[in-house]
Amino acid sequence: MPNQKASTEQMIMFQCGKGIAGNDNGWWWKYSVKIFFRDKFTCQMCLSVKEAKELVAHHIVHIREGGNNEMKNLITLCKDCHQKLHKLDWQKGCWGLK
Repeated sequence: MPNQKASTEQMIMFQCGKGIAGNDNGWWWKYSVKIFFRDKFTCQMCLSVKEAKELVAHHIVHIREGGNNEMKNLITLCKDCHQKLHKLDWQKGCWGLK
């Protein structure tokens, strides 16, 4: 059996339980990890450095509002800040669901 060295992305996915066979969001997680690396695993709101399992890639312009999945439209947020931001969005009616 050949000895294959796992990439850093693969190791992060394994440690976080992502990329499991049958997981439809495996492609999104892999893409999110690229955003985390770009942002140095730092939440762009509170500026805290976190492990990948504590982070999410957040759309700056939401898909519903014409945003896309390009890297320039994504930022790294910790789960706490992400939750606070979306709670604020719902309170302000920013999702167009008034």
